[in-house]
Amino acid sequence: MFGLACYSEGPLEAFPGREGSSLAGTAGAGTNALGGEMSRNESITAGEFAPLLYRVEEAAEVLRIGRTVVYELIRCGALRTVKVGTRRLVPVEAVREYVDSLSDGAA
Repeated sequence: MFGLACYSEGPLEAFPGREGSSLAGTAGAGTNALGGEMSRNESITAGEFAPLLYRVEEAAEVLRIGRTVVYELIRCGALRTVKVGTRRLVPVEAVREYVDSLSDGAA
């Protein structure tokens, strides 16, 4: 999955305790889940690449805040979202931007 900021100590966990929850994506690694080279016919499953969009609940979990707080951040314009059909989704970059804006205000 995706990191919220640059960390030198290793990948950030998106969903602690869940298999494949590392925020460091592996889609471009060229290896399969077992560490071997991927063939052209081998498909990539959802657990092997990082999402580009979070559901509101996932964004709340990654940010470690409540779902209603995420909706308030969306309402006031602090957290950017996109609509896909009727679903409101949070781009991973928007989560990073929000976290960066927090550290900018603290400095």
